[in-house]
Amino acid sequence: MLRRRFVAGIGIVLAAGCSGAMQQGGSTSPQENSSVISAAELKGTPYDNLYDLIQARRPRWLQPRVFSGGRRATPEVLMGSRELGGTDALREIPLTGILEVRYYDPTSAQAMFGPEHTNGVIQVRSRPSP
Repeated sequence: MLRRRFVAGIGIVLAAGCSGAMQQGGSTSPQENSSVISAAELKGTPYDNLYDLIQARRPRWLQPRVFSGGRRATPEVLMGSRELGGTDALREIPLTGILEVRYYDPTSAQAMFGPEHTNGVIQVRSRPSP
């Protein structure tokens, strides 16, 4: 009888511990470790362009990679599959009409878009023009 209570008590403690871990690990805010900005997240933001929004919400996406010799490079920006250039191109993209913005780290970008995308990719998907 005492052994059952002990085992049951351990089970309750373990369940409570797992529950707390799930809440800490499972409930990330949109700003933490996310590789996507959705249209819903874009609504009602005070930013004029995509660069300012990303700088505020996902600054890690804009950090340049530093290569040997001190060369620095930022992710490539794609509008759909069309290349726009580096992250400065984001300053020219208004928030209206955007469906989704997705960040691909260098490894994922190379797998998805080809070996020349060694700096990562920020891909912008927009609504088609009427």
